[in-house]
Amino acid sequence: MMWEKVGKGGSATHPRLPAGPIYHKAAAMGRGGRKTVFRGTYEYSMDDRGRLPIPARYRHLFTGGVKLTLSPDGCVEVWTNEGFEKMEAKVMLEPPTTLKGRRLRRGFSVRSWDAELDRQGRLLIPQYLREKAALDGNVIVAGRIECLEIWNPKRWEEEMAQVEATYKEELESLR
Repeated sequence: MMWEKVGKGGSATHPRLPAGPIYHKAAAMGRGGRKTVFRGTYEYSMDDRGRLPIPARYRHLFTGGVKLTLSPDGCVEVWTNEGFEKMEAKVMLEPPTTLKGRRLRRGFSVRSWDAELDRQGRLLIPQYLREKAALDGNVIVAGRIECLEIWNPKRWEEEMAQVEATYKEELESLR
């Protein structure tokens, strides 16, 4: 297996492979104006109401709100407002006068939710997203550079097997 579990406290481990492909630049600025990227994998338990703690090291990035989207890869993406706006801008590049533009906007907007962290740093995942991403009980929270991803553990293992199969060649192609 190419990823490691973390303890009950949710301490990060650094996977030997990244959580997924890199699509765009870092989504948020950290303390002191430094770029922050989302890294590592964390194992958490989601409660019966669908609340999930966000790793403590990233909570300050979500004080202005959180955007949740259903990924085409079968997980839930957790975006900062700034990162989400960058993605939204890319979707908006396709004019609404074209079928492709309208479908992109529909697909993006119906899979997106506004959310906030509660006082304990937890995020309430809407039922629709929990069902579509098969999230219940134990979940994996993984950094994907520009956002966090929330995975069903079985789907995560399958995804990491795919990453492992192609990562070396994909990385070498970047050179």
